[in-house]
Amino acid sequence: MKKWIGLLLFVSFYCTNAAAEEGVVSDSVETHDYWRIGMGGRVGGYGFRQVNDEGNLDFENCRMDGMGIFLTSEFGEHGYSELAVDFYHTIAEPQRNGVDRLSMHTTLAVGLKFLPHRFISPLVEVGGGVELTSAEVYGVRQDAIAPVGFLGIGGELNFGDLKAGMAIRTNAMQVPEYGWNESQSLQWRTEVAGQGIFWLRYVL
Repeated sequence: MKKWIGLLLFVSFYCTNAAAEEGVVSDSVETHDYWRIGMGGRVGGYGFRQVNDEGNLDFENCRMDGMGIFLTSEFGEHGYSELAVDFYHTIAEPQRNGVDRLSMHTTLAVGLKFLPHRFISPLVEVGGGVELTSAEVYGVRQDAIAPVGFLGIGGELNFGDLKAGMAIRTNAMQVPEYGWNESQSLQWRTEVAGQGIFWLRYVL
């Protein structure tokens, strides 16, 4: 009887250790799966806050459209980071009003995704970076390097490893104004810009 009890205890101990080791391996694999790299492209546009001719607030001042590429790194189930480079240019209407501008944004963002395993996954993000811009207003051109900051909300559609998303961002950026003075220079001020972006992303 003692031999059978000893054998039973040995088998139980062995099975418990095997299950524990299997759990550690499973957790390790699961953790590895949640550290994933992605890449994608996006399009979008933004405009600066202004009061229009009707006295209403809109975001049509110095309207710019563009596209960009980005890399993402997902950590855990909800967290992610993003490194992006975007290129923007003024659309036809600002150009007809004497404003021509080109900008390159290099930004870094961190964010949280909610319901990451659902078809629709909401997200929030915050980030910032540097803008290299060249603007011409009424024939006066000036280049500038300026900081960029933003806060955004949006969501992604999950098609397996392929993701389609959109976000609305509130940006703090520089907008040029013509200085009516003897120096004929551009004056830069920080203003709020509203932005909408759409992207496709593939997770490796």
